[in-house]
Amino acid sequence: MTVTDHPRTAPSPRRSVRWTALGLVPLLGLIAACQAPRPDVTFYGNGTAVDTEPTTWCPVDADKLEIGTCEETGLTELPQLALQPGQPVQVNVPTAIARQPWQIVFRYTTPDGEVGEGRTAVFSDHTLAYTLRPPQPDDLFIRVRVESGILPTANDEFTATQVWELLIRPQAPSDQTSPDFDTENTKGTA
Repeated sequence: MTVTDHPRTAPSPRRSVRWTALGLVPLLGLIAACQAPRPDVTFYGNGTAVDTEPTTWCPVDADKLEIGTCEETGLTELPQLALQPGQPVQVNVPTAIARQPWQIVFRYTTPDGEVGEGRTAVFSDHTLAYTLRPPQPDDLFIRVRVESGILPTANDEFTATQVWELLIRPQAPSDQTSPDFDTENTKGTA
């Protein structure tokens, strides 16, 4: 049996382009699908920590200062924490949030059942943690919200483009006492 040498022909440019394109399509899809995970915020109170993902996330065109269509994360139930009247909530944010202005907005009830609202100052100094105390010793938080990505609006107001929310479940006082929060605001080098 004899073997005949056949000259190899170069692959056609059309075939080469087709295989290259087919190989890049899945790769481009993977790259497009990859985005940095959204940061979580940790709320701590009454001896329990609750990590929460953002409940609202809005894309921002920083050059034009325009906000795109906001995405609700689809949480069917907001994270909850059980607190007694007078107990504080410590809020811990990761560096990704601390690098930009953020604030805490809250609602609370008084012993008489009146609902009040409040907010902290805007943190713009890389603050990583803050202990939120009720306005009065017997007040009970009912909702705590971290707002970040704060941008000015046309009405000389501000809007948040990233939000993390926590609901508070009232807990009856018991013999157990929760740790007192004597921590100061924690600043990092974000």
